[in-house]
Parts: sequence; C-alpha cells; structure tokens
Amino acid sequence: KLVGAQGWSIFVKPESSEQHPKSRSTKMFRYICFAVMLASAWAAPVDEQVMVTEPVMELRAPPVDTVGPVVDPEMDMRVPVVGIMDAGLQQSTDGAYNFHYRGEDGSFRQESAVVVNPGTEYQYLKISGSYSYFDANGKEVVVHYKADDRGFVPEGNNIMPQISTAAKINSQLPRVEEKPRPQDVLSHVPHVPHVPHVQQVPVVGSVWNGQIMQV
Repeated sequence: KLVGAQGWSIFVKPESSEQHPKSRSTKMFRYICFAVMLASAWAAPVDEQVMVTEPVMELRAPPVDTVGPVVDPEMDMRVPVVGIMDAGLQQSTDGAYNFHYRGEDGSFRQESAVVVNPGTEYQYLKISGSYSYFDANGKEVVVHYKADDRGFVPEGNNIMPQISTAAKINSQLPRVEEKPRPQDVLSHVPHVPHVPHVQQVPVVGSVWNGQIMQV
C-alpha cells in the first residue's frame, strides 16, 4: 500500500512466482520461428555460380610388357675381375723401366722406357710398347705405340691409318725452341777446311800491310 501526498492510496499486488501459460506458449513460438529462420538461411545457396572441380591427374604405371628387367645397382656397377697369368717389372734409378703383364682373358701389355740425355735439362724418356684386348665382337685389337719428346705415335688395327701417318709426320718435324740444344749448336759450327803443313822459311825484314819488305 502506497500513500500519496493528497491522501490517496494505491495497492500493489505482488506477482506470483508461477508464469502464466500464455507467456510460455509465446516464448516457445518465438524459439520455433528463430529455428525456422536459421534453417532457411543455412539451406540457402551462397551464389548462383556452378562450382566446377578440376580433374585430378593420375600417374599410371606403363604396361607390364614394356617394363625392362629390374637390375640391382650394385650388381650393375660391378666390373668383371680378370686374373693375371704373368707379370713383371724392372726399374732403374735413373728412371728407365720395363714392365709387362698378361691376363687370363688373352689381353696383354708391355712397355719399356730409356732415358735420353740423362742429367741435362733436355732429359726425357723414350717409350715404346704395345697392348691387346678382345672387343665386344670377339676380335683381337693390337696396338703398338712410341712416345718421346716429339709426341705419341700409335699404330693398330683399330686406329685409322691417317691418324698414325699424321702422328709420325708430326714427330719428325724440327723442334721449335727458345734456345737450341747443345748438339744442334755443334752441328751448326762452320766447317774449316784442312790446311796442309808448309815449311816455314825465315825471312829477314818486316811486315807492313800484309807485304814483306826486304831490308
């Protein structure tokens, strides 16, 4: 009960703790409407464009009949071992040597070298040798070669004759050097003819301008 300034009074009825059935139905109706709107918004399309997915490229293995045999890399890199039937080596302190070997597959090699102009600045090795082997067709290949300070000259049944001829001609060309070798210098000394011995006769006088003046 509230009493006003004019003397009137107002009675306030306290609310009951229980809600009216009508208010419950109103709230339920609101929840249903909200759920319907949410479902409609969720089901609506974002836009009218058609989404097209790109085709996925598939990597397929080739047919079985075109696939070669699988080879173990370790087995493929192995080199067949050839046994040595005979071998020898001789070497001198000045650099000369001689060696040879022969394999059980029929291959062989031999080489020898001698020292030319030992102890000088023009010292070099003069080498000669040969080797042989069998190619993939079973044909024996034999090569003979020479090497020195003028180059390498090979000859064999697997080397074109033009190559061997050109190498041989090149090895016979005169040397082009900054200074001549000692033997070249000696070979260019002018030849002095032999002067026969003449018996000397004493002359009394003096020599002037190559003429003998008698006194």
